[in-house]
Amino acid sequence: GYFVCGIFITVAQGAIGQGGSFDVTTSNLSIINGAPINASTSGEGDGGTISIYASESITLDGTTPDDQFSSGIFSIVAQGAKGQGGSIDVTTSNLSILNDAAINTGTSGEGDGGSITFNISDVLTLRENSTISTQAFDTNFNGGDIIINAEDGFVVAFPNQNEGNGNDIVTRSPAGQGGDIVINAQGLFGLEERSAIEGNGTNDIDASGIVSGNVDINVLNPDAIEGANQLPSNP
Repeated sequence: GYFVCGIFITVAQGAIGQGGSFDVTTSNLSIINGAPINASTSGEGDGGTISIYASESITLDGTTPDDQFSSGIFSIVAQGAKGQGGSIDVTTSNLSILNDAAINTGTSGEGDGGSITFNISDVLTLRENSTISTQAFDTNFNGGDIIINAEDGFVVAFPNQNEGNGNDIVTRSPAGQGGDIVINAQGLFGLEERSAIEGNGTNDIDASGIVSGNVDINVLNPDAIEGANQLPSNP
């Protein structure tokens, strides 16, 4: 195994309390090789709040060498835990989520998924099985909401070159209510609204559930929206 370095402000298993808050302001932020920023709960208490402002760029890239842990930003409710997923707010010019990296406020325990909000002035890029998720896994709780504000920018997901789930934006709840997904952008490339099925290799937007959430895509340039089958593999 590998020792994972990162920033942890979590509620440990068996503990009672709230996940901490984490705020960072910088020009550029890189989280790589399986490192996390993690404000999740494995005990009894809500996940914490993570707010990141990077004036130029944020890059989340890759996993640990054994592929057990993804680079990313997390405020989840772990299996067996009780609480609500935390919130993640990210503001930057360019956000890149690459090579199995993830941003996740979902729930596998007793509680609803948290919220994710992005404010992007240039490009949000997803590549090689990367995920934005606040879904409820195997519980009767609800997915959280995902809001992507990129009124002057673009949301781009490239076709996978390797096997996997594809690049997904997902807030579904198989046994509860899916959250809402709102995308405001100049253009949306490489993503389509459909079920994010494990291993399907496609780039999906999924807010499904016993009661599905709403998917609201507002593309300000009507000529700048293309499905995954129209986008080249390389920029």
